[in-house]
Amino acid sequence: MKLHRYNQFLGLNPLNENLDKSKKFLKDQFIIKKLAKTLIQSGKNVSCTATTGIAAINLSDPSIQLRGTTLHTWGGLGLASKTPLDIVKNIKKDKKVVARWIGVDFLIID
Repeated sequence: MKLHRYNQFLGLNPLNENLDKSKKFLKDQFIIKKLAKTLIQSGKNVSCTATTGIAAINLSDPSIQLRGTTLHTWGGLGLASKTPLDIVKNIKKDKKVVARWIGVDFLIID
């Protein structure tokens, strides 16, 4: 998809590409939520994650039943202070986390 068509899909002005950081943040959040909404409306199971709690909260959108969470929480990693093998063992023990991994169609990481 060409950039101008992508911007039209998102409802953005293709001429306004030089945004300051706060506007870029809002644009990024808008893009993620628009993408998630489109996927959810097409019947896909979508999860949105971020590296920090505040960023995850900003991804949430109750109108489309989208709840942002940290990547570590979503994936069942916790603090990830154990060996990779131990982390995988812990993930396999948690049925909810396993269901998330198996059931997700799209994982959006901000």
